[in-house]
Amino acid sequence: MATITTNNMQKMVVMPTILKFRYLIASLIIIAGTGFRAYQMDRYPLNYNGDDQTHAMVGSSLLSDDHVPAGTTLFISDNSAVFWFSHVDYFDTVRRYDFRLSEPYLDQPPMAIAIIGLLPKLFGFNNFQPLPQALVVFPALLSGVVSMYLLYIFAEKILSKAESLAALAMYSFSPYIVFASRQSQLENFLIPVYLLAFILLLNFKQSQKKITLFFLSLACFLAGFIKLIGLILPAIVLFWLIRERRIKATLIILLSMMASILLLLFYYVSIDFGQFIHTLQLQTGGARSMNVGALWGILSSPSFYEPFQDGWYLFGFLSLFSLALIKTKKNYNFVTINGFLILLSILFTSGIYNNFPWYRYPLLPFTSLAAGWVVVRTIKNPRLESVVLFIFLMLGNVAFLSQIFGQAISFIPVKSILLLLMTPILLHSIWKKPFLVVITRWVVITVFIVSILINFLIVIKYPNSRCIDVHCVIPLKMQL
Repeated sequence: MATITTNNMQKMVVMPTILKFRYLIASLIIIAGTGFRAYQMDRYPLNYNGDDQTHAMVGSSLLSDDHVPAGTTLFISDNSAVFWFSHVDYFDTVRRYDFRLSEPYLDQPPMAIAIIGLLPKLFGFNNFQPLPQALVVFPALLSGVVSMYLLYIFAEKILSKAESLAALAMYSFSPYIVFASRQSQLENFLIPVYLLAFILLLNFKQSQKKITLFFLSLACFLAGFIKLIGLILPAIVLFWLIRERRIKATLIILLSMMASILLLLFYYVSIDFGQFIHTLQLQTGGARSMNVGALWGILSSPSFYEPFQDGWYLFGFLSLFSLALIKTKKNYNFVTINGFLILLSILFTSGIYNNFPWYRYPLLPFTSLAAGWVVVRTIKNPRLESVVLFIFLMLGNVAFLSQIFGQAISFIPVKSILLLLMTPILLHSIWKKPFLVVITRWVVITVFIVSILINFLIVIKYPNSRCIDVHCVIPLKMQL
C-alpha cells in the first residue's frame, strides 16, 4: 500500500504539471534563459575574451567594398606596417602579445564572420576600431535563443517529456553556458546548425521525405563555412546513414560535403591559397596537435581566460559519460554517439595547451541533454551515491556567492544544510521506508530549484567586465 501511495503522489503532483503545461514551462525557461543571456551583454570589454570584437571588425571588413578582407592574426609576422594591440587581459599591451593586421584574412571561413560583422557594417563601422559591444554580441544572443528552442525540440524526440524540460533548464541556466552565449565565438553559431541537422536527420529516418533530406544536406553544406571543424557534421550524418544503409541519402550528403569542401577551397584559392596552406599548417601543428591529455583539460578546466568552476558544467560531462555507460531501454545512444563524435573532433583538433574553452561549446547541448536524463532519473530512483553527487554538484556554485557577497555568505551554515538535505537518503539506505524516498525526491527537486536561483544571482552579480576596478586603455591602431 505504501508503494502504491508513493506512486500515486508522484502522479498527482508531478505528472499533470509536466504533461499538461510542458510547453508553457518550456517557453518560460527559454524566456528566462534569453534574459540571462541578454543581461549586461553590452558590457565592454567582456571578462572572458575579446575575440568577438576581432570577429566583428573582420566581418565588417569582409563586407566592405573598398578593400580586401583583412583581419588580426598571430600567424603573419612580416607585416610591419600596422599593429593592432590586443584587447584582452586588461588591455595590457606590454606583458600581453599584440595582433598584427593581415590582408587578406584567411584564419577562418567567411560565413559566421560576416554575420557577426553585419550589424557594425550597417551602423557605419567600416574600419578597425572599438565597437559597441551590443552590436557585437547580438548575433550570438540570437544564436543562443535559437539553440535553446532547437535543443528542446531535439530533446522531445529522444528523451521523455520530463527529461526534455530538465535538459532545457540545464542548458538555459548554467552560468558557464550563459556567459559563453554572450560571446560571438564562431562555435556558438555551429550549435544551432548541429541541432537542426540532427532534428532533420531524425525526421528523415522516420519519413524519408525528399524535402527533409534537402534541408539536411543544406545544413551539412553550410557547417564548414562557419568554421572548418563544422565539417564534422556531414561526417556524423554520413555515419548514421551508412549505418542504416540509406544509400541514396548517403550519396547526397557525401556530395553536399564534397561541394562544401571544394567551394571553401575555391574561396581560399581566390584570395591566396599559398598563404591559406601556411596558416592551416600553423594552426594544426605544434601546440595545437592532438594530445590525449586534452580530455583532462576539458573536464577539469571549465574556464574562459580565468577559472570558472561551474558545478553544472562538470555535472553535464559526468551525465554524458553515465548515459553512455549505462544500458537504457530507450534509444539514448543518438545523444551519446553524436556527443562523443563531436568530442572526438575537438580532441583531434586541439592540444593540451591550446584547448580553448570555445572549442567545446558545440558539445554543451549534449551534456545538457544527458544531464536532463540524470536529473529525472535521480528524482524517480534516488540512490545514496547519486543523490550525494547531485547535491554537491548542483549546489557547488554557492562558492561563487562568496566572491560576490563577501563575508555575508559565511553566516550560512552550509555544512548543516548539506547534512540536513542528505539525511533522508542516508536513513533510507539503512531503514527502508517508502516515505523517505518521497522526502528524498522532494529534496532533489528543491535542490534543483535552489541551484537555479543561485545561478540567477551569479549571472546578475558576477563581474562581466575585465575593467570594473581598473582603468582600461582603449585598443589602439598604430602606424609604425
